[in-house]
Amino acid sequence: MLGTFFVRNTLGRSGEDIAVRFLLQLGYSIVDRNVTNPQGRRLGEIDIVAIDQDCVVFIEVKTRASKDAPLRLSIQKEKLRRLAKIGEWYMKQTNMKGKRYRFDLVGILLLPEEKPEVTHIQSIFL
Repeated sequence: MLGTFFVRNTLGRSGEDIAVRFLLQLGYSIVDRNVTNPQGRRLGEIDIVAIDQDCVVFIEVKTRASKDAPLRLSIQKEKLRRLAKIGEWYMKQTNMKGKRYRFDLVGILLLPEEKPEVTHIQSIFL
């Protein structure tokens, strides 16, 4: 069990690092990583918070080591609900309440001996 957690955690961290480099190449500014709600009920985690021009972007990173599950199925309705709540919480905590914001998904496919494949979906709530 611990081995599986370690592999998943390492895979996830590698994917987030690749996503950060990808977003920086697009001109995004990275503001925060792995944000959690420390008080009250835990809402989950925002993998990356970035700025894209005048918009705050909350980015969910999904890293896969196989092509078995399509990226579009990787975020369920409950995860979207938690992302929305923690995004609202973050905007209030950082005094950015009036700014525009959106939620993006960055999918990373890491296959052995291959270059990582990055998929970026903007505004996953549309």
